[in-house]
Amino acid sequence: MAQLIEDIIEGTPLTGIEMRLMQPEGRANPYPIYKRLREEDPVHESPMMGGWFLAKHEHVSMIRDARFVQRGQTSVEEAQKYYAEMDAAAWGSVAMNFMLSMDPPDHTRIRSLVTKAFTPRAVEALRERIREIVNGLIGNMRGDAELIAEFAYPLPITVICELLGVGGDRDLFRPWSTAIGKALDYDMPDVMRAASVAAQEMVDYFLPIIDERRRHPGSDLLSALIAAEEAGDRLTADEVVANLVLLLFAGHETTVNLIGNGTLALMRNRDQWERLCADPSRARHAVEELLRYDSPVQLTSRNASVDIELDDKTVKAGQHVIFLLGSANHDPAVFTDPGSLDITRPDVRHLSFGGGIHFCVGAPLARLEGEIAFESLAREFPGLRLQDEALEWREMLVLHGLKELPVQL
Repeated sequence: MAQLIEDIIEGTPLTGIEMRLMQPEGRANPYPIYKRLREEDPVHESPMMGGWFLAKHEHVSMIRDARFVQRGQTSVEEAQKYYAEMDAAAWGSVAMNFMLSMDPPDHTRIRSLVTKAFTPRAVEALRERIREIVNGLIGNMRGDAELIAEFAYPLPITVICELLGVGGDRDLFRPWSTAIGKALDYDMPDVMRAASVAAQEMVDYFLPIIDERRRHPGSDLLSALIAAEEAGDRLTADEVVANLVLLLFAGHETTVNLIGNGTLALMRNRDQWERLCADPSRARHAVEELLRYDSPVQLTSRNASVDIELDDKTVKAGQHVIFLLGSANHDPAVFTDPGSLDITRPDVRHLSFGGGIHFCVGAPLARLEGEIAFESLAREFPGLRLQDEALEWREMLVLHGLKELPVQL
């Protein structure tokens, strides 16, 4: 498959390379595309995307640079008008109140509250509960299984729902998350409208729960956010709802892909799977290599707040910049033989969780869930194998993951 994709890409003008990322072959394996960009045009101007792609590790690492911001020169009023014209006002209202969409000081104000639930100590306290959930899911798996639906999805959605203090209605959450995930990729009216419907349904879902928690607060994160809102100077009501949507969405989508992509990588690199099965305690370190090898989040974006010179090119103030995390994770300038999976690789300095002030707040939780998931799979199912190599990937660019992963236990 990799050679087939390289043959398709060979000779394709770089001006059209973005379309390759959106095709099924590119979604399944974007790394040959990234390789060409790193070698031929690592600071790539894209008229199609209205901005720039950064492909090398040294440039993608600049995601930590404070000159790259979220909203940039776009005012809230301009954004609201834009979403309204797309018939996606509900999505715009929610997305603009995500802490992920904010710059300091608003971002700092909200993140400081949420971070308390995801400190290493707070997450470590969840270890036994996560192990209990994993054991329950594994105990229900027999013979042939569909790993995404039976394991990779129910694990993180259960954990984040318990952390937030909301019911785990999986049948509702999955289509909502899919609609929102596509809106992160495609700036098209039908996608935006679908995301707006999903956002409004999620808001309607949360509002009665919030009202109930106001009357009967608990020890969960939702109650903590409400308490901050009622203090009058920490959160607005709109920010509470929007960031509940964000935490529910981001709190499971990336971990689903970590487990799915990681399992697929191990099945296709049998020596590494056997190495993990021989010593399941390697799982913690293996997670870092799996995050690097096929990142659940392939890219993220910012806006330049000032003119920035990169490789004799000028990214102008206000321009959109796309940081190719997956490409940086395969840069041979940083990683020896980056196309090879090595769960014992030392010092895996991947960028899969982003960087800077927007570094993934849930990274400690994702790491712990991945560690326990892979350790348990290796202990319980050393004979785990793919049912079929013909797999279908979700129609997303930012979030990189499989629709299904049929396996034999």
